[in-house]
Amino acid sequence: MGEKMASEKFLGIGVGLVAIVFSIGWNKNNQNNGKNFWIFPLLVFIGMGIIDIIFKHIAQHPEISYMSSLWIVFTLALGFALLFLFYLLFIRKESFDVKALLFGAILGVFNFGNIVFYMKAHRALPDSPSLVFTGMNIGVIAVGALAGVFLFKEKLSKYNKIGVLLAIISVLLIAFL
Repeated sequence: MGEKMASEKFLGIGVGLVAIVFSIGWNKNNQNNGKNFWIFPLLVFIGMGIIDIIFKHIAQHPEISYMSSLWIVFTLALGFALLFLFYLLFIRKESFDVKALLFGAILGVFNFGNIVFYMKAHRALPDSPSLVFTGMNIGVIAVGALAGVFLFKEKLSKYNKIGVLLAIISVLLIAFL
């Protein structure tokens, strides 16, 4: 659990952070002009960091079987999702959208696959958590951007393209330096 951090790994992590900044949808439809714009990316960044650390710690316990680890993770995720759903339905009084449920289930299948491989990677590379963290998270950004382009015909800005390129460079720096 105690990876030695060489300066090359810090370089890769730094490049990854810059890649994230370039990947944010800056000023799409002029909706990002509010003062609180940074709160959402910051909350996602902190939340994903906490989740990554929890996944690593769960995956590193040899006394807990792999299937039990997955059960713990998905039970916790279901609990948080249900709490959020109840909040939306009963406190914010939003209506239930069946179409959103269908698309959420499809997204959930991909997230399930991501988490399965994420936990397998932590078990396979227990001494290289920075590679697993960066490879999986930056990889998701890069693959998500490419999927948006090829599957949904989205257009990437020059900043987004730089972000995808930096994401790939970041993973390569951490993996090979």
